[in-house]
Amino acid sequence: QKFIKTSPMKKGILTFIIAIFVMVSGYAQNYDFDLLAQYRINVDSYKHDRITYANSKNDSYFLSVTSSNGKLKGVLYDLDKFIMFNYLVNESKVNDEIYFDFVYVDSDTIKYHKSFYGYEFTNEEIKADSISKTIIVNAYEGKKRKKAKMSLEMDMIEAKSNLFPLFRFCCFHPFELLQNLNFSGNYLVKKAKGFTLMGKPVELELVEFRDVKLRLNTSKI
Repeated sequence: QKFIKTSPMKKGILTFIIAIFVMVSGYAQNYDFDLLAQYRINVDSYKHDRITYANSKNDSYFLSVTSSNGKLKGVLYDLDKFIMFNYLVNESKVNDEIYFDFVYVDSDTIKYHKSFYGYEFTNEEIKADSISKTIIVNAYEGKKRKKAKMSLEMDMIEAKSNLFPLFRFCCFHPFELLQNLNFSGNYLVKKAKGFTLMGKPVELELVEFRDVKLRLNTSKI
């Protein structure tokens, strides 16, 4: 076994490098996803689909896949740390099945307008049976609740876990990052209709929902 004697200056540099490595290694984290949902969003006759990966046991992070200028992009949102991780997404097709390969790029702090935290929300159950229910969620600006600024009537079915946070992140813009906007019970939103914060009519429909197995790392190391 060969030992290398270092001078005090080199030892300091070595200590600095080790400290940097520990800091970066501690920053890296694995995120596991076991669900994929694709919602079709129709806002004032403009239609687009949004794909979201989620963890059925942890609703503090989500992965969104979108297309821009013919290229796919993935963004992982950690709502506890308020950090977003960006990925390049390569698409492939095997036996008519589409697969995504995620390549880590960088990270950034999530930027979110503080005014959205000032909204109050109410919900009213208008019908229910043993396997489904319909509720209306209204958003009010401030505590006076004079007039709803946004409203959605949601048809929900029973699920193995509470999947409203998945719907909120995917479809409840601009309140998708508000973790306190949640409901008790294990339900999945199948479709919804109402009006947006801008007063435009909106319809939302779940077009795909399936189990997946995906793990993403937030570091190139």
